[in-house]
Parts: sequence; structure tokens; C-alpha cells
Amino acid sequence: PSRHLHAAGADPRRRALEVIQQEAKRMADLVSNLLQFSRRGADARSTVNVGEELTKTTELIDHHLRKREVRIAQDFDPQAPMIAADRQKLRQVFLNLLTNAADAMPRGGELRLKVSAITLENDRPGVVIEFTDTGHGIAPEHLPNVFEPFFTTKEEGKGTGLGLAICRRIVQEHGGR
Repeated sequence: PSRHLHAAGADPRRRALEVIQQEAKRMADLVSNLLQFSRRGADARSTVNVGEELTKTTELIDHHLRKREVRIAQDFDPQAPMIAADRQKLRQVFLNLLTNAADAMPRGGELRLKVSAITLENDRPGVVIEFTDTGHGIAPEHLPNVFEPFFTTKEEGKGTGLGLAICRRIVQEHGGR
């Protein structure tokens, strides 16, 4: 074998290998998302403070948000009731929505997180969770499709179109909408 060292990036095969590696990771993510979508999974419900969970999830991707120059504004109603939820599934919903918001603001902006107390039918206490960003938004013609599996407005290779479909299913499993 040759002992000559190539300058970094000088080998013409390097770029092809980088593309293969990137696409293999993308396919692994897609398979992971497909499995997540198809698998119901056992619920591990406990009493959850929505504001606290939202704060903890935001902290998980704080580096990603800061790198994108996304500022977080929180408006959490202290009267919002605790809910019975699967903490991991709830975090998955939050993580997906936070990531989508950051993706919609490639040059920075503000993401407002709001938790409000409401009264549901039968006078039961409930919670409304709102994510509002200053990103480019979703074209009105795409709105009816955003929760459909495999529908994405992201550029090729950037989204699987399963994120919001998974979020909707998790919310529905929790009796929400």
C-alpha cells in the first residue's frame, strides 16, 4: 500500500463518499421515522406540567436554536392544569414543532411558546399549547395537507413528511386536537 498522504479533500473519491454517508444517514432517519409512525408503543402516562416539559424540551435543542438565532418568548399561564400524558411522546411532539419552527426561520427570528388554561366540554379543565414563529409560514394551499404522512414543503433530503403526522397521532392518542 502507498504511504503517500493526500491533502484533505484532495482525493476525488472523498466527495462521493461524503454524499453516500449523508444519504445513508438520511435513509436511516427515514426508516426510524417510519418505524415510529407505524409503532403504537405502550403509553407511560404520568401527571405532567406542560410548561415545565416545554421548557425542558427547549433546553434540549437550545444550541440548535441559538445557532439559528432563534429567540424564545414564553407565556405560560400559572393556572394551566397538569395533564395526564406520556412524557416522552409529549416531548417528541414539542421537539418536532420546535425544530420545524427553527427550520422556518433560517435567518433567525422569534418563537413564542404559549400555554393557556381552558375549560373543555363537560366543564373539564384543559390546556392549549401554541407555537408561533416569525418564519416564512405555510402557503395556504398546503395547509390542508400538512398532517398527511409523507407530505413536506422542505427541500429534497431535508424532511420525511412524517413529523407532523406523528405529532397529530400522539396528540389524538392523548385525547387532544
